[in-house]
Amino acid sequence: MTRKPLFWILLTLASLAGIVFTVEYFSEAFPIVTLDLQMDRSSALTKAQGLADRHAFGPEGYEQAASFGGDQEVQVFVELEAGGTKAFEEMMRSGLYMPFTWSVRHYKPGETRETRLLFTPSGESYGFMVKLPEKDPGAALLPDAAQEIAVRTATTDWNIDLSAYQLVEKSQEVRTGKRIDHTFVYERPDVKIGEGQYRLRLVVGGDKLIELRHFVKVPEAFERRYEEMRSDNNAIGVSSSLAMSLLYIVGGCGIGLFFLLRQRWIIWRT
Repeated sequence: MTRKPLFWILLTLASLAGIVFTVEYFSEAFPIVTLDLQMDRSSALTKAQGLADRHAFGPEGYEQAASFGGDQEVQVFVELEAGGTKAFEEMMRSGLYMPFTWSVRHYKPGETRETRLLFTPSGESYGFMVKLPEKDPGAALLPDAAQEIAVRTATTDWNIDLSAYQLVEKSQEVRTGKRIDHTFVYERPDVKIGEGQYRLRLVVGGDKLIELRHFVKVPEAFERRYEEMRSDNNAIGVSSSLAMSLLYIVGGCGIGLFFLLRQRWIIWRT
């Protein structure tokens, strides 16, 4: 069959069709995001150390670990339902939300207390999270007093303009050490990304701000659809792997062995 010109003509046409299809749809299947990465790992560790020492985050004698990553859920949401890759890049250029960040973790083996500091690719501080042990003692403030601490600290120490936000959620939790942790969630009412909202989470542990985090509230309906898509993709992946295995064993080994036997290219016994 491989000696016939028609076979090679059809194979060449199929190859050209595959090249055209790849060029046409590659950017849709694998969207490329341009990212200006100005901060490296060493700079992230140094800046995180300075912030932790300045704010006494702890733990004492901590070790450092750094990683760079992105918010995949938000990226998939924007690219599928909120404008595509161009909308995703515009969101980053505008500074409304930075899905790609350096994350530096300060920890000490055997201790619950740890700190995580976030930085944008350009090296700007983008939030932090301090994990406190449940048994740590602390103040038991009323919500208004805790909110005042959150607003003052976020504004003066972290340059957050809360005039662009409005409070949409607040809650509190009593820890075993009788410390009360208050959580306040703010939202930008003037701008959205599709059906997602730009939000800011502030947490006061006792009488100190222990978390400041930007995030995008993705609609729950999309989260359910995305889980279904992931389940379907996993099922397709398993089916394709099984089909490839059968094709290799039956087609490659079985049929190939049959033709080799007919051509007497296999010698069973010396």
